[in-house]
Amino acid sequence: MQRLSRLVPSLVRRPLRRWWYAAKLRGALRALRAVPAGMVPPKALLRRLSTAWQNEGYSADIGYLKEVARRAAEVRGPVLECGTGLTTLVLAAGAARRGLPVWSLEQDTQWASRMTAPLRQLAAPNVHVARTPLAHFGAYAWYTAPVDRLPKGLRLVVCDGPPGDTPGGRYGLLPQMREWLASGAIILLDDAGREDEREILRRWQQEYQVSVELRAPERRAFAVVTCP
Repeated sequence: MQRLSRLVPSLVRRPLRRWWYAAKLRGALRALRAVPAGMVPPKALLRRLSTAWQNEGYSADIGYLKEVARRAAEVRGPVLECGTGLTTLVLAAGAARRGLPVWSLEQDTQWASRMTAPLRQLAAPNVHVARTPLAHFGAYAWYTAPVDRLPKGLRLVVCDGPPGDTPGGRYGLLPQMREWLASGAIILLDDAGREDEREILRRWQQEYQVSVELRAPERRAFAVVTCP
């Protein structure tokens, strides 16, 4: 690609680059779909998928992505995702293909629309991307989740949203969604190395008696939170 970029005029280079990465993404999605249901995709495939997704600096770290993939292959109940992206694709391949419902909350309409084509390629009708604007609940904001449609007994929550500059950050997950979580549900909270996330974890421990395990397998830390 770098060699081609030196030979092609700049007016052509940008659409050529988009075409190149779109082709790489289609190939990575085909490989992901070929992984047998219930099996964890190899790390090399997750890296390939991450590169093709082209959202450096914001996408899930490979260590977090691998943990999401492992949990998605094992979970035995419905899944909730806060913020869409690479993890949506991994949940689609690991949980939705086994017939489990996956509900993904996304406040950005354009980003939610971006998920349509790759999810179609993964043949994942059990993934429901809900466009959910943020609403204020006193000192924090949270998604206006479609609670009338969400299944109860959620066994896994993948939390990489809302954005860090949202009032209260990701704190609203438990006060707003605790009623929908099964006993023993697992929350995978990304960016747990940030002080705001550490404070959220401390509050969850005090207010909801969750247990917290911090992990830092790659560049960014994440937390495995177990609900009582």
